[in-house]
Amino acid sequence: MIVQAALLLISSHLAAGVRVGTFAEVASEVSTAQTSVEKEIEIIADKIVWERTITIPNNKIIKLVGGTNVPVVLDAEKKGHRHLDVQSGGTLSTVNLHFKNGKEMSGCAINSEGTLRTEGCLFTNNEAEPGGKGGAINTDRGTLNMRATTFEENSATWGGAVHIDQTTVESINNCTFRKNKIFYYKQHADNSGHGGGIHMTSSTIKTLENTLFEDNEAGDPGCRWCEGGGLS
Repeated sequence: MIVQAALLLISSHLAAGVRVGTFAEVASEVSTAQTSVEKEIEIIADKIVWERTITIPNNKIIKLVGGTNVPVVLDAEKKGHRHLDVQSGGTLSTVNLHFKNGKEMSGCAINSEGTLRTEGCLFTNNEAEPGGKGGAINTDRGTLNMRATTFEENSATWGGAVHIDQTTVESINNCTFRKNKIFYYKQHADNSGHGGGIHMTSSTIKTLENTLFEDNEAGDPGCRWCEGGGLS
């Protein structure tokens, strides 16, 4: 009986895995996940239309996993919402997923105030509203870890691909930032914009290695103060 109880205690702290194929199933599995126990959700479809923002609340630990060869496409279709919102105290890991066509004020694929990890992911054509931060990812406090992740053709006023604010960045390793851009916000006092690839404020990157910044744009005509094509 003692051994049985011990095994039950151990198993309760291990990740529980499920396989899903639709947006509704992903949303349901996140909603019903236990707190303080990692839940791994494997998406087995080639593409899912991402119908609305899914929130990862405090004390939930979610791991979304896509295909092993080609990332599963999560298409928000530029309909005015982001893919995922990680609240303070929440944890999200994404593996082998392709986030595309998110459109929001900031953080158009993922907005995070908790812990965010990406690995083997692709972020393309995510677009913030004028004056917005982080075309693909916006972090505000919390922690961030990105590995083998590509950001291409995302746009915002602050951080075309990624905006990092008051965040501890554990590692950016083997990532690519290509053809992301910032666009100036003419209603802003100085028509400014920063960081075609990454823009940081009050944050620290502990490790930045094997990462490529290529053809990111730091502004467009009319911008009086646009700087940092790669990172600022």
